[in-house]
Amino acid sequence: MKKHHVIRKLLCLALPFVLLFAWFFAFEPYDWFGLKGDAWYMNRAISSKREVLNRHPENLIFGDSHIANLNTDYIASVGGGDWTMMAYGGATLNENIQDFWWAAEHTKIRRVVFGLTFYSLNDGHYSEGRHEEAVRMATDPWAFVKDFVHWDETFLNCRIRIRDLIADRTGREDLRIRLDDPSSLDQDTRPPEEYDGQYRKDLLNYVNFILPECQNYSCYNYCQRLEEVIRYCDENGIEIRFVLFNSNWTVWEKVIYALGIQGQMNFYKDFLKTRAEVIDLEADNEAAHDDGLFIDGFHVVLEEKLHLARIIFAGEECAYAQVSTPDTYVSTFR
Repeated sequence: MKKHHVIRKLLCLALPFVLLFAWFFAFEPYDWFGLKGDAWYMNRAISSKREVLNRHPENLIFGDSHIANLNTDYIASVGGGDWTMMAYGGATLNENIQDFWWAAEHTKIRRVVFGLTFYSLNDGHYSEGRHEEAVRMATDPWAFVKDFVHWDETFLNCRIRIRDLIADRTGREDLRIRLDDPSSLDQDTRPPEEYDGQYRKDLLNYVNFILPECQNYSCYNYCQRLEEVIRYCDENGIEIRFVLFNSNWTVWEKVIYALGIQGQMNFYKDFLKTRAEVIDLEADNEAAHDDGLFIDGFHVVLEEKLHLARIIFAGEECAYAQVSTPDTYVSTFR
């Protein structure tokens, strides 16, 4: 009897903690177990690694916000296939490459896409190394649970769900809390010039931010590291594709031309095109001068995101997309 009494007491003591952790995993916005499909866009550095561990996907996307802002559900809906988005806003190419090697150890990769720009290929300005910490959080449940930031986000996500439920019942749309998700299909569809007077300011802010980061531009180190990735893919039957995203004309004029880095850009384009399939959108062309496509110096409006998704993943033809394989690229010089 005493033994059963002790066990009952222990269970009573443990129950609040069990309920607390059940609540935590029900509302944490990383989708730790891969059952909810509700990971936040801003948490993708960790949640994408959990998706690899949970689902073992074959098709992976790496890059920064240029490609992270594309919607994988839309990609699938237009016949582009099932892809796992390991790209995220603010990701560096250094982190992309580290994430690739980590993913290669944990899943059987069949296809991989890297989204790049002249900015991400610059050796000098992207030295952040957040990969190790993201892996630790994605693989160590105790480290994940005891991080106060994750509890804070869980409280917010619970609050969002409750307010959404009330909004659904009452029709009070003003109760909803909308988090920033540039990959969502539910976005502001107004022309950029109507974005509360911030459009031109954002263009100038981008130029002022990018310019000092691209002083003493060099891409040789990243090209060497990408060559190792390409070689691994070739040796293991993995289809690899690089996408070079474009920038607004203000970036071309006040950064690329001002710093004279066209030669470096020609170098990495030639390097990639002689080794892998490349979709080259990066040119001072009509699209770059269409301010209606850009919400700032780099990022584009929803309609153009959908257009890019069809070009990259569904093979839609486009006048300003130069698609090449090593054979077709080399043949142009014969």
